[in-house]
Amino acid sequence: MHEIPNLIILAIVHTIFCLVFILKKKNRALYDSIACLWLIFICLATVRRSLQILYGDDVDHWFLRIIFFPLTYGPCLYLYTRIQTRTEKYWKYKDLFHFLPFILFTLLSFLPGVSFASSKINSTENSFSLILFESFAITSWISVAIYGYLAYCMIKSHSLNLLEKFSYLSIENTLSWVNRFSFVFLF
Repeated sequence: MHEIPNLIILAIVHTIFCLVFILKKKNRALYDSIACLWLIFICLATVRRSLQILYGDDVDHWFLRIIFFPLTYGPCLYLYTRIQTRTEKYWKYKDLFHFLPFILFTLLSFLPGVSFASSKINSTENSFSLILFESFAITSWISVAIYGYLAYCMIKSHSLNLLEKFSYLSIENTLSWVNRFSFVFLF
Protein backbone atom coordinates (compact mmCIF):
# COMPACT_ATOMS: atom_id res chain seq x y z
CA MET A 1 0.00 0.00 0.00
CA HIS A 2 1.38 3.40 -1.00
CA GLU A 3 1.51 6.30 1.41
CA ILE A 4 -0.34 9.46 0.34
CA PRO A 5 2.23 12.05 -0.74
CA ASN A 6 2.52 15.14 1.43
CA LEU A 7 2.02 17.33 -1.63
CA ILE A 8 -1.51 15.96 -2.10
CA ILE A 9 -2.42 16.67 1.50
CA LEU A 10 -0.88 20.14 1.30
CA ALA A 11 -2.67 20.95 -1.96
CA ILE A 12 -6.04 19.80 -0.69
CA VAL A 13 -5.74 21.55 2.69
CA HIS A 14 -4.51 24.76 1.04
CA THR A 15 -7.34 24.69 -1.49
CA ILE A 16 -9.99 24.03 1.15
CA PHE A 17 -8.60 26.84 3.33
CA CYS A 18 -8.63 29.30 0.43
CA LEU A 19 -12.09 28.23 -0.72
CA VAL A 20 -13.53 28.64 2.76
CA PHE A 21 -11.81 32.01 3.09
CA ILE A 22 -13.25 33.21 -0.25
CA LEU A 23 -16.70 31.69 0.18
CA LYS A 24 -17.11 33.18 3.68
CA LYS A 25 -16.87 36.73 2.31
CA LYS A 26 -20.00 38.75 2.99
CA ASN A 27 -20.19 40.46 -0.40
CA ARG A 28 -18.98 37.71 -2.67
CA ALA A 29 -18.66 38.74 -6.31
CA LEU A 30 -18.54 36.82 -9.56
CA TYR A 31 -14.74 37.07 -9.73
CA ASP A 32 -14.60 35.18 -6.41
CA SER A 33 -16.30 32.24 -8.13
CA ILE A 34 -13.71 32.35 -10.92
CA ALA A 35 -10.93 32.41 -8.31
CA CYS A 36 -12.47 29.35 -6.63
CA LEU A 37 -12.68 27.51 -9.93
CA TRP A 38 -9.06 28.42 -10.68
CA LEU A 39 -7.91 27.13 -7.28
CA ILE A 40 -9.76 23.86 -7.82
CA PHE A 41 -8.11 23.34 -11.23
CA ILE A 42 -4.65 24.01 -9.76
CA CYS A 43 -5.36 21.61 -6.90
CA LEU A 44 -6.57 18.87 -9.26
CA ALA A 45 -3.46 19.29 -11.41
CA THR A 46 -1.24 19.00 -8.33
CA VAL A 47 -3.07 15.92 -7.04
CA ARG A 48 -2.96 14.31 -10.48
CA ARG A 49 0.77 14.89 -10.89
CA SER A 50 1.50 13.64 -7.37
CA LEU A 51 -0.44 10.45 -8.03
CA GLN A 52 1.39 9.95 -11.30
CA ILE A 53 4.73 10.30 -9.53
CA LEU A 54 3.56 7.92 -6.80
CA TYR A 55 2.17 5.18 -9.06
CA GLY A 56 4.37 5.69 -12.10
CA ASP A 57 3.53 5.98 -15.78
CA ASP A 58 2.33 2.39 -16.09
CA VAL A 59 -0.94 2.91 -14.18
CA ASP A 60 -3.81 3.74 -16.53
CA HIS A 61 -6.41 5.23 -14.18
CA TRP A 62 -9.09 7.56 -15.61
CA PHE A 63 -8.03 10.49 -13.38
CA LEU A 64 -4.40 10.16 -14.46
CA ARG A 65 -5.45 10.52 -18.11
CA ILE A 66 -6.63 14.10 -17.50
CA ILE A 67 -3.40 16.07 -17.86
CA PHE A 68 -4.96 19.11 -19.45
CA PHE A 69 -5.62 21.31 -16.41
CA PRO A 70 -3.12 23.97 -17.59
CA LEU A 71 -5.54 24.72 -20.43
CA THR A 72 -7.85 26.22 -17.79
CA TYR A 73 -5.31 28.62 -16.29
CA GLY A 74 -5.40 31.15 -19.14
CA PRO A 75 -9.20 31.34 -19.34
CA CYS A 76 -9.45 31.67 -15.55
CA LEU A 77 -6.88 34.48 -15.58
CA TYR A 78 -8.70 36.27 -18.38
CA LEU A 79 -12.18 35.88 -16.91
CA TYR A 80 -11.00 36.90 -13.44
CA THR A 81 -9.37 40.03 -14.82
CA ARG A 82 -12.23 40.89 -17.16
CA ILE A 83 -14.84 40.52 -14.45
CA GLN A 84 -12.75 42.59 -12.03
CA THR A 85 -12.08 45.41 -14.46
CA ARG A 86 -15.57 45.60 -15.91
CA THR A 87 -17.37 44.84 -12.64
CA GLU A 88 -19.61 42.27 -14.27
CA LYS A 89 -22.31 40.77 -12.09
CA TYR A 90 -23.46 37.77 -14.12
CA TRP A 91 -21.86 34.82 -15.82
CA LYS A 92 -22.25 34.71 -19.61
CA TYR A 93 -22.74 31.29 -21.17
CA LYS A 94 -20.46 32.19 -24.05
CA ASP A 95 -17.62 32.37 -21.50
CA LEU A 96 -17.73 28.58 -21.42
CA PHE A 97 -16.17 28.58 -24.90
CA HIS A 98 -12.89 29.60 -23.26
CA PHE A 99 -12.79 26.15 -21.69
CA LEU A 100 -13.45 24.32 -24.96
CA PRO A 101 -9.78 23.29 -25.53
CA PHE A 102 -9.69 21.73 -22.06
CA ILE A 103 -12.92 19.83 -22.69
CA LEU A 104 -11.84 18.76 -26.18
CA PHE A 105 -8.39 17.51 -25.13
CA THR A 106 -9.88 15.73 -22.11
CA LEU A 107 -12.44 13.92 -24.26
CA LEU A 108 -9.75 12.97 -26.79
CA SER A 109 -7.61 11.47 -24.03
CA PHE A 110 -10.31 8.85 -23.39
CA LEU A 111 -10.28 7.52 -26.96
CA PRO A 112 -9.25 3.87 -27.18
CA GLY A 113 -5.53 3.43 -27.71
CA VAL A 114 -4.54 6.86 -26.36
CA SER A 115 -1.97 6.55 -23.62
CA PHE A 116 0.29 9.30 -22.38
CA ALA A 117 2.45 6.89 -20.44
CA SER A 118 3.51 5.23 -23.67
CA SER A 119 3.65 8.48 -25.66
CA LYS A 120 7.21 8.98 -24.45
CA ILE A 121 8.24 6.10 -26.65
CA ASN A 122 8.42 7.12 -30.29
CA SER A 123 6.52 4.45 -32.15
CA THR A 124 4.02 4.43 -34.98
CA GLU A 125 1.36 2.69 -32.90
CA ASN A 126 1.32 5.57 -30.40
CA SER A 127 1.66 8.38 -32.93
CA PHE A 128 -1.81 9.80 -32.15
CA SER A 129 -0.96 9.91 -28.43
CA LEU A 130 2.30 11.67 -29.20
CA ILE A 131 0.63 14.20 -31.54
CA LEU A 132 -2.10 14.85 -28.95
CA PHE A 133 0.46 15.34 -26.18
CA GLU A 134 2.62 17.70 -28.26
CA SER A 135 -0.47 19.64 -29.38
CA PHE A 136 -1.51 19.99 -25.76
CA ALA A 137 1.92 21.27 -24.71
CA ILE A 138 2.01 23.89 -27.47
CA THR A 139 -1.64 24.88 -26.97
CA SER A 140 -1.16 25.29 -23.19
CA TRP A 141 1.77 27.63 -23.59
CA ILE A 142 0.07 29.66 -26.33
CA SER A 143 -3.14 29.82 -24.29
CA VAL A 144 -1.43 31.19 -21.19
CA ALA A 145 0.63 33.63 -23.27
CA ILE A 146 -2.40 35.03 -25.13
CA TYR A 147 -4.67 35.17 -22.11
CA GLY A 148 -1.85 36.68 -20.04
CA TYR A 149 -1.35 39.38 -22.67
CA LEU A 150 -5.10 40.09 -22.79
CA ALA A 151 -5.18 40.36 -18.99
CA TYR A 152 -2.19 42.71 -19.09
CA CYS A 153 -3.94 44.93 -21.65
CA MET A 154 -7.15 45.00 -19.61
CA ILE A 155 -5.30 45.92 -16.43
CA LYS A 156 -3.34 48.63 -18.20
CA SER A 157 -6.55 50.07 -19.68
CA HIS A 158 -8.25 49.84 -16.29
CA SER A 159 -5.35 51.70 -14.65
CA LEU A 160 -5.56 54.50 -17.22
CA ASN A 161 -9.32 54.77 -16.68
CA LEU A 162 -8.78 55.03 -12.94
CA LEU A 163 -6.25 57.81 -13.44
CA GLU A 164 -8.58 59.70 -15.77
CA LYS A 165 -11.59 59.43 -13.49
CA PHE A 166 -9.78 59.98 -10.21
CA SER A 167 -6.77 62.06 -11.18
CA TYR A 168 -6.96 63.99 -7.93
CA LEU A 169 -6.37 60.85 -5.88
CA SER A 170 -3.21 58.83 -5.54
CA ILE A 171 -4.81 55.50 -6.41
CA GLU A 172 -2.72 52.39 -6.72
CA ASN A 173 -4.02 49.73 -9.08
CA THR A 174 -5.08 46.77 -6.94
CA LEU A 175 -4.96 44.40 -9.93
CA SER A 176 -1.27 44.91 -10.68
CA TRP A 177 -0.46 41.67 -8.85
CA VAL A 178 -2.32 39.75 -11.56
CA ASN A 179 0.21 40.94 -14.15
CA ARG A 180 3.12 39.62 -12.11
CA PHE A 181 1.25 36.41 -11.35
CA SER A 182 0.42 35.74 -15.02
CA PHE A 183 4.11 35.75 -15.97
CA VAL A 184 4.70 32.83 -13.56
CA PHE A 185 2.51 30.57 -15.74
CA LEU A 186 4.61 31.31 -18.81
CA PHE A 187 7.68 29.68 -17.36
